[in-house]
Amino acid sequence: MKKYMLIGLYMFLFLGMKHVYAQDTVYSINKNDNEVFQFIIDSYNEKEQIDGNLLVGTFLKEEIEIEDKTYEDDQIMAIKYDDNGNIVWSYRYGKNGKDTVIDVIYTYDETGKIDGYAIIMPTTYSQEEQSEASGITILKISLDGKFLYEKPSGIDDQEEFHKISYATENKVDGYIAVGNKKIDQTKEVALLVRYDRDFNILWTREFPKGDYQSIDYIDVSMIQKDSIATGYAVLKELTTNDGNKEVSLLSYNLEGEEETIWNPSLEKYDGYSLALSKNGVLLYGLTEDVKLEKGEASYYILNYSDGEEQWESIGEIPIPKKSKVKVLPIWKEKELSEYLMMVQSSDLSSTEVIKIDLEGMFLKKIKKIATEYYDISSFNFRDNTIYMAGQINCPKDDTCDYDTNSLFLISDEEKVIEVEDKASKKILIGICIVIFLGVLLSFIKNKRKKLLR
Repeated sequence: MKKYMLIGLYMFLFLGMKHVYAQDTVYSINKNDNEVFQFIIDSYNEKEQIDGNLLVGTFLKEEIEIEDKTYEDDQIMAIKYDDNGNIVWSYRYGKNGKDTVIDVIYTYDETGKIDGYAIIMPTTYSQEEQSEASGITILKISLDGKFLYEKPSGIDDQEEFHKISYATENKVDGYIAVGNKKIDQTKEVALLVRYDRDFNILWTREFPKGDYQSIDYIDVSMIQKDSIATGYAVLKELTTNDGNKEVSLLSYNLEGEEETIWNPSLEKYDGYSLALSKNGVLLYGLTEDVKLEKGEASYYILNYSDGEEQWESIGEIPIPKKSKVKVLPIWKEKELSEYLMMVQSSDLSSTEVIKIDLEGMFLKKIKKIATEYYDISSFNFRDNTIYMAGQINCPKDDTCDYDTNSLFLISDEEKVIEVEDKASKKILIGICIVIFLGVLLSFIKNKRKKLLR
């Protein structure tokens, strides 16, 4: 009987636990204060073969004193890791101002072969200049981490960029960028900028403010028809005169003309981002338009094509409104095959990765990683391994020799075992009954033996 009780206890310990997390290994530079990785993409060698990951972010180099004032010298860092977490090379850039990263994208030679990486960032500056520089700089580094060039965006000193994307499919011949530009203290225009492969401007489209406080383009993606580029989808954000924000989805042709409103109002959503689709474009983010027991919101994912909503998928996973949602298109043999979506759990203690097909159907949860003390900014996926980039935070109830360190997390466990709350309660009740009956039968058996003596 004791043997059966032990078996029951082992079953309780195995099945009574709600989650079994994927195994993961954490790497950190851990040499500077306030390190953070914001972007992670595949890294390539000279043969255009994927050979690891490139992580890009910022770090606090030092605090400097100028005329009795203290300034933080944040600089850019680009680190290449192999798939085992070893640093292959590192590159750092910036003057002693506060540098940040806007976006990271591949660069190509005249044959369409990947030949480096472009880091899009606000122009760096020195604190001694007494004023922050303005405008955007495009910084290009080689596949082996060497500086190649830096050049201004070519607009003027009053613009801001929010996103840059490839302008055409397959053989990339340039880029499309969105942002805004100040005309003066009271006027602002939104920007749509088309670059060639070397970041020379081919054309610029400016869209005036009108009767609003401000107008801004916050995201951009190609629109495709059967995987062929036909135009650009743009998220437009307006700030009205009473301070309210309005977001809409627009489309333009490949020349940045023929504006069409695909969705005039996204007010029922709490977040919005764009991703590539075989047909049309993907819109995703958070929505409160769900009824869930344990969360304030969940994710949504929409496919628009030719101005019409083709399908919509609303998540059943409860998550808080401050949760980050990221979608990563997955390619197989140069064809878009499915999506991976990264979301946080309702208590923010874990991060989950969900596989979704091209029609928005939930396929399965493939990763569940304990990330209570991590702030995940971006992720990558390759050969059943997930790579996450972000920041490690010191727990509030602990004492650390750091406040924040950079985070590079590798999780190579393919499957996730998860028992739902209701199921785990039933299992727990069942095991308790078995154990109780075992104890009771053992007691009765011993009692009978004593009576027979």
